[in-house]
Amino acid sequence: MKNEIWKPVKLSGFETLLEISSEGRVKCLERAYCIGNSKRVIPEEIISGYLNSDGYVVITKCNIHGKQMGIKVHRLVALTFLENKENKPHVNHRNGVKTDNRLSNLEWATHSENIKHSYDYLGTQSFFKTSNFNKDSKGIKVRCPTFDIVFASIREASSKVGVAYESVQRVCENKIPHINGIVFNYL
Repeated sequence: MKNEIWKPVKLSGFETLLEISSEGRVKCLERAYCIGNSKRVIPEEIISGYLNSDGYVVITKCNIHGKQMGIKVHRLVALTFLENKENKPHVNHRNGVKTDNRLSNLEWATHSENIKHSYDYLGTQSFFKTSNFNKDSKGIKVRCPTFDIVFASIREASSKVGVAYESVQRVCENKIPHINGIVFNYL
């Protein structure tokens, strides 16, 4: 691909095994191993990943210590190419397409920035349409300084916002006022 840049991945235990490109492609580097008295060389190859249950492209590889890991490709691209001065924990897909792992489509984000992006850019105003909402569930409204969003249940709000289930429940039951400025209320 034109203007594609390849770099060794910046992920501990994989630096000498994998390279990642600015276009989101992953390459296994040439490697040799011995079985008894014979030596075998495996040539480098571009590998394709699979879609996990959340819709992200993932590769599964063993690191230099023999530990097998599933690694999200968008995180490899961000770790390798994007500076993260503010130490933000999440990688946001700017165009909302989870399989578009090009460097130009990725940015570091906080969890709330990621949710706000979904709300503002992608038009996600309610998770009722995409959740397991039913008439017996108690809906949860999540309020932050920058946005309000509705979830079908405590479990869904907890998962999407990244706060422990019990903590969300305590705020909903008015046992504590908020968690890091985020307020949860039953609908």
